[in-house]
Amino acid sequence: MIETYQKFAIHRNAFIFRKSPTETIWFAAILILFLHVPGYSAIRYVKVGNTTPVPPYVTWATASDSIQKVVDICLTGDTILIGTGVYSQIVNSDHFGRNLTILGVDVDSCIIDMTMFAQGTFRTAFKFKDDLILENLTFKTHNGWSNHVAIFLLGSISHCNTVNIDDCKFLGSFLLRFRRK
Repeated sequence: MIETYQKFAIHRNAFIFRKSPTETIWFAAILILFLHVPGYSAIRYVKVGNTTPVPPYVTWATASDSIQKVVDICLTGDTILIGTGVYSQIVNSDHFGRNLTILGVDVDSCIIDMTMFAQGTFRTAFKFKDDLILENLTFKTHNGWSNHVAIFLLGSISHCNTVNIDDCKFLGSFLLRFRRK
């Protein structure tokens, strides 16, 4: 016969203080919900002429063919990686305080081209209310006088935009404008 000894005393009311099954189920449900919420930022891709873009554009194979589509679905902290090519589009964002990083693959091969638009019309390549980091992009417009703006920042009195621009080229005559509401 094996003799066993009790290592610690069991409280006589231990089963009374036990959590009810409904409390345990609620705790498990909330825990599962929090574990499924992504706590990281995503890298989203843009590639010229992609024939099979699939949201949320998280691989080169499913990359978007438009910078605007990617900006529309981005959350704060996301990175937009722009592939080689010439992009002649206007990008607008209406989200205050969202932090975005927009990276070109190479400064010489990732071109935002504004020469498709007439010189006399007021056009803006990037119009953002977000906080931005821009790297490795070339903004191109007409030589001489033009009414084109490469980056237009819309801020408010309560929130000032933070913009960090590294390794970008500006070819042509761009206007530089900042406006606070």
